[in-house]
Amino acid sequence: VTEGSLPPPGALNLWALNIRQRALLLQQHLSSEVQVATNALEEALAAYEELCHEERATLEAIHLEILKCHRLVGATITGSSINSSLLQQWRPDVVLVEEAAEVLESKQLAVLVESVSHLIMIGDHQQLPPQVEEYTLKKDHKFDVSMMERLIRMSLPHVSLHRQSRMHPAISSLLREGREPLYPQLLDNQLAICDTNRPKPDCLQHRVFFWDCKTHETQPPGGTSYINEEEAKRAVLLALFLVDQGCEPSRITILTAYQRQTALVRRLMRQNLQRLRPDDGQDAGGAYISHGCSKGRGRGKGRREADEINAADQSKEETIEVQTIDKFQGDENDVVIVSFVRSNSEGLVGYINQNRLCVAQSRAKCAMIILGNSECLQQQSGKSVRLFFASFLDVLRSRGLVQECMPLLCPRHPDVRHDIKTAADIPDQDNALCTEPCTAQMNCNSPGHICQLPCHAASSLHGQERCMYKVKSRHYQCRNDPPHEYEYECRDQEKIHRPCPFTEDVKCSRNENHILVRQCAQAAADVIDTCHFSCDKMLNCGHPCQKTCGESCEVQCKQATTFACVQNPQHEVVGPCFKGAAGASTSCAVLVDYDCTSGHGERHQVQGKCCEGASRASRACKRAVTFFCTKFNQHKVKGPCCEGPDAASKSCQAPCMESMSCGHQCSKLCWQRCATRCDQEITFPCIRVLQGCAVAPYVSFH
Repeated sequence: VTEGSLPPPGALNLWALNIRQRALLLQQHLSSEVQVATNALEEALAAYEELCHEERATLEAIHLEILKCHRLVGATITGSSINSSLLQQWRPDVVLVEEAAEVLESKQLAVLVESVSHLIMIGDHQQLPPQVEEYTLKKDHKFDVSMMERLIRMSLPHVSLHRQSRMHPAISSLLREGREPLYPQLLDNQLAICDTNRPKPDCLQHRVFFWDCKTHETQPPGGTSYINEEEAKRAVLLALFLVDQGCEPSRITILTAYQRQTALVRRLMRQNLQRLRPDDGQDAGGAYISHGCSKGRGRGKGRREADEINAADQSKEETIEVQTIDKFQGDENDVVIVSFVRSNSEGLVGYINQNRLCVAQSRAKCAMIILGNSECLQQQSGKSVRLFFASFLDVLRSRGLVQECMPLLCPRHPDVRHDIKTAADIPDQDNALCTEPCTAQMNCNSPGHICQLPCHAASSLHGQERCMYKVKSRHYQCRNDPPHEYEYECRDQEKIHRPCPFTEDVKCSRNENHILVRQCAQAAADVIDTCHFSCDKMLNCGHPCQKTCGESCEVQCKQATTFACVQNPQHEVVGPCFKGAAGASTSCAVLVDYDCTSGHGERHQVQGKCCEGASRASRACKRAVTFFCTKFNQHKVKGPCCEGPDAASKSCQAPCMESMSCGHQCSKLCWQRCATRCDQEITFPCIRVLQGCAVAPYVSFH
């Protein structure tokens, strides 16, 4: 056996092993245990996988039975791809794919099992394609081309829906006119999109307008996205202007081409939202900005910028939605403001192509305002895209809708026009659109009561509480005949429910210098009888009357008067006049010395009030005197004079003089109760030991 090896198991002596041999022995034991555990784990995993397979098969069989009970089954494209084996067993004949132009071809192929004999795809391949995260797959392998678009390009017969019921004809015409129309055969459902059903905001002169913005874009550091601050300011202030003019926030949507621009618009919106709620102290940002989380298809690379504002979860009726063009596909709104962001001298527009242009210009139902640089968009490098933008802008220019100045109208005075060139020109509450008088009927509905303020859109300023016209009215609670009439402002209508404010001065019949106030329905005599002025009459004692003029003069004068005490004339006492000196002396509180009349102990004096007398003062004498104990007159005790000998005897500290039945004297004090058992020690002759007197002499002790 070498130093580095182990002896045979039969000759193994643990105490004789060196350190290396012990390590080898430990390694063998550990390897053996690990192998046993590994075998057990592999068996458990195999059993677990078998059980999981059985569970999946069972669930699939259950789901299959459920599916067989239905002729129509709906599912997402992702869910269908995951459950393709279940679809193969169910064996559908027809597959209908909605929004097929946005579905990856690989996902759609997973749904087309061998039993499918009819495939129906519904979608618009001229709008946004499927989302592909990897740029290489999109560029080199055309992964962003859906099956529907590929088949249409291969001239597969297809049918187009031509009648639309969303956009007003002024907007939809942009999609079917021009050199490169997106939908040349597009028709309008006139009943659904007439002016009544698609009302234009009265403050806009045109339903469609391209507001040319020459301010160049900027690219924030550390990213590939772009922003255009001037376009963002125009979009925000224009949206708020529409709200100021009576447009509901939920009817307005702001679309941008880049995520960073979306975040910038939301930030500016939050900074300017105090205009929407000038009297609300709370943060209105969450109430009027919507991220559109429940809308769109979740396109793009996340929502880093979209989460910049932590908006509260508010209902759609309270929000101005700010979103990217991609995420707003499939949605719509009455008024849409579009910011294309890109503005440069090179004509670079990034990924803004005809698909995004199609989405952007087909979202609005009533009005659409586009912000962008027309020259940059028209001279972009991409030929096919340039043709689409050139066609789009040519149609707008032919109608005079591409300008650097945007015209606004006063909804209440259509003849008043205001052209805005920059964001700073957009009117707000401090910079009014119109300076004409408002002249709107106030909500009090009184004839001739019109708003006298400068022209404004806020209907809240027409409330009855703001009507300042003077009106005459009889107060409901006036009991005068005929009722009194008063003039007051119309906004103070609640005054008619208050008591009549009529007042009249009345002179007191007892003193003409007393001027009283008579209210509505009060009799003058009643007012005079309750005259609240002080009475100016003099009483018989020479003092003035202290009651009011309307009360009877006092019979007894209660004025405080100083008298000489009848017991001691040197003392002065104060009392009511009617009591006189004798009555006032009964409360003389001057301290005097009296001879104590209790007769206890030696003669002494006691101090008391003058009005109390010697007898009453003696009853409170606290002087310590010596009394004879009432229990044993041989004892003397001390106590307060006023308490007497009975009370003092209760604290006598002399020994008790009572004799017990055994003949011994009581061992207690005089004030204590006598003992019932004698504790005096005596000597009994029988045992010659000291015992208590209570022990019988015949008791034997051993």
